[in-house]
Amino acid sequence: MKISNNYKKLCLVLGLSTVFSAGIVDAANYKSLKAAYDNIQVSYNGVIKTLDKEPFTVDGVTYVPLRAVSQIMGADVDWLSASKTVKITDTKTTDNSSQLTSLQQQLATANYNLAIAQREVETLKAELATYKNNGNNNASTGTNISTSALNKTLASIQETFGTENRIDWTFDLTQNSSGKLELEISYDSRNDESRFNRLSSSELRLFTQDICAAIRKNHSDIEIVGSITDSRSDWDKATFTYSKTNKISFSLMSDNYYDTARDLSRYYTSFSNIAYTTSTENGKFTLPIDGIELATGSRSLLFTVKVKLSTVDLQTKWKGIQTNDTVIEDDLYDMQIDIEKEYDGVDVEGQVVDTTTGNIIATIDTNGRFSYR
Repeated sequence: MKISNNYKKLCLVLGLSTVFSAGIVDAANYKSLKAAYDNIQVSYNGVIKTLDKEPFTVDGVTYVPLRAVSQIMGADVDWLSASKTVKITDTKTTDNSSQLTSLQQQLATANYNLAIAQREVETLKAELATYKNNGNNNASTGTNISTSALNKTLASIQETFGTENRIDWTFDLTQNSSGKLELEISYDSRNDESRFNRLSSSELRLFTQDICAAIRKNHSDIEIVGSITDSRSDWDKATFTYSKTNKISFSLMSDNYYDTARDLSRYYTSFSNIAYTTSTENGKFTLPIDGIELATGSRSLLFTVKVKLSTVDLQTKWKGIQTNDTVIEDDLYDMQIDIEKEYDGVDVEGQVVDTTTGNIIATIDTNGRFSYR
């Protein structure tokens, strides 16, 4: 290894220190040296440093105290008298471990922030695509989306999001008669349920929003409605709406709401003996209840009774319901009272939804006023 002349000159300082600090100097072995002090300064990285011992020159060579220079550069200097050795230790190496740990923590934080930023970028890209895709032949807009186009989109989101959050998700995407896209996100195992319950509402909301944004890339100018469902019991754990302007409304059912809705569904299984009149007959019919959900509404608790007017016969009888018949009104009012007893002091409103179309077909407000839609 080459040693620079400047380094050699610095090392001579130790020898000179020994000469000047010795009690007796043998004039026969050492020649007389003349040291010149001329207010010599030392600059390190552009900063003037103050030294305990002033530098000097001898025969045109500048000498600087080795210990002082080493300490300025972050090193320790020791004199080992037994071996007549100058020991220089770079103290910076002792800090490597803690510096590495700090850098790793900074990197982890940066990676987390990057992941959040990437999600936001994807959402913004989806919003931009909404406006661009109106003239894009590869994307559908509005109603009458073909089955093949829906299946292509479904395969894409299944591949992208099928194992998100270590849950095996299944997706179903259809278009209802009102033109909306219906998205069902479901899981079907106890392990998946355990992992689902550990996710926060904000995490599930972001997950759902990402899926809807991916769908919007292929199908612009259409509203997306749906639910997250435990398919083992066919219970909706969350509901959402993704507007045409890419705004999501997300509602997660709490455990208490879930238990209350389950109990209501076990007790209220149908609307029975509903009177109706058509052009050909008068009579009564029974409309099965597929399930009841309970979630937080905008200003109150909202319970939703799900039915299916899936046949022409049921649709005809529903249209012919006698408005003076109170079967549905009375049942909804009883459900409302049951929920208010469970959640004392909370306003409760309800609705009947036809799941074949997604339309609300009857409501009861917080004051118990009933109406058909």
